[in-house]
Amino acid sequence: GLVVASAPVLQNLHLRSIGRYQPALRAQASTSAEGSSPCRTTVSAEPALAAAVFDMAELAQLGQDQLRGALEPLVEAYEAWLDRQEERAAGGADRLGGHEVAAAGALATARRAAERIRAGIGVLESDADAAEAFAFMNEGMWQQRIHTVATTARDPDDEEFDLDAALEVANEPRQRSWRPFQLAFVLLNIPALVDPTHAERSRDNGLVDLLFFPTGGGKT
Repeated sequence: GLVVASAPVLQNLHLRSIGRYQPALRAQASTSAEGSSPCRTTVSAEPALAAAVFDMAELAQLGQDQLRGALEPLVEAYEAWLDRQEERAAGGADRLGGHEVAAAGALATARRAAERIRAGIGVLESDADAAEAFAFMNEGMWQQRIHTVATTARDPDDEEFDLDAALEVANEPRQRSWRPFQLAFVLLNIPALVDPTHAERSRDNGLVDLLFFPTGGGKT
């Protein structure tokens, strides 16, 4: 998945260079969540993600004072990954000669996204209402996920289907966990959701984020 933002004017945009550069970034980012389900999170590509909490049930039940410890490893892993991409771009192995401006711009935008994720974590830590809403959102997503899994497994001809038993089977972390990019997208939008006067909501400098991932990624 990628997080991108619109801007009124785009300069030094080299589509061919970005097309070569993005797949390498996307391959490392998206392999941290394998399989067809949008909720199968692994740390095969980014071992540092192991310290982050992606389980919706766990996030729904954490105390406000526990949220930073659960979420900060996500942005730390992202920043470390960006450090490595910056080294790759500077090293010349990706044949970006002549496109340094475009590469630097993409990395600068990603750094800004990391700052926004950190800001979202900060709001959850300091704003009790935001933390309560975050917990409520996670509980709603957790219940939606396991109910979807449970009812999808139902045989239409089974007149004795036991929903409670099916929910018990479905209620496991594998079925109720965020992909890293999904949770990051939620976090980076929290400051503007909480503060009606936030710069990202202004008429002159407003920001609209588009969460994109390819066909087959589980958008439905």
